[in-house]
Amino acid sequence: MVVLFRERSPASIVWILLIAFGLHAHTFVEHPVVLSNAKDGLISFFFREVLSGITGLPVVFLYMLLLLVQALRFNYVMNELRMFQHSNLLTAMSYIMFASLLPQWHTVSPALVANVFIIWIYSLILKLYNNKNPRSLLYNIGLITGLAMVCYHPLILMGVIVLFAVIV
Repeated sequence: MVVLFRERSPASIVWILLIAFGLHAHTFVEHPVVLSNAKDGLISFFFREVLSGITGLPVVFLYMLLLLVQALRFNYVMNELRMFQHSNLLTAMSYIMFASLLPQWHTVSPALVANVFIIWIYSLILKLYNNKNPRSLLYNIGLITGLAMVCYHPLILMGVIVLFAVIV
């Protein structure tokens, strides 16, 4: 099965979608729970005000969309950094498989949305190494980290980690 994801092609994207819907087929039977805490930031406010009345299939598609976007973005970062000899979709496949193993990931929560910010910040920090003029990149890292902390307050620890990463 891993052979299907060794080469990056449009057919591999279809296989990623099929694996995601196959491994998370239980979400169509028991829909993901929308969790939000009042103290989590702007994302939780959005969840309480907008997503609190929505149940059923839209929540399933939101969950699958967030999961697929994170998997493909993380895969893009790994391929861009040339962590493998050839461009492939093994990272996205692994991300989706690990997400299906953990029952805590079967929720639509502000933490799941904040994970998009974490992957984005991670990719920008890793681009600092080869950048000849890192001013705009440092500004973007700071801006996205600040936005992430406002949107999801527990990411304040991420701000400290980003500060040390930028110093190094």
